[in-house]
Amino acid sequence: MMIRLRNGPRRQTIQLIRTVYSPERGRGAQTVVARLPASATALPPRVSDA
Repeated sequence: MMIRLRNGPRRQTIQLIRTVYSPERGRGAQTVVARLPASATALPPRVSDA
């Protein structure tokens, strides 16, 4: 799992990214699992349950 901090024009966002094998490409591809505001103090339930 990788965490990426994005600086947008209005706010900062955190993206949780997972690398998943892609047979079409023959290598891993990054997919965003969740996005949340950088000011969040906890993970959303749909993310913490996974």
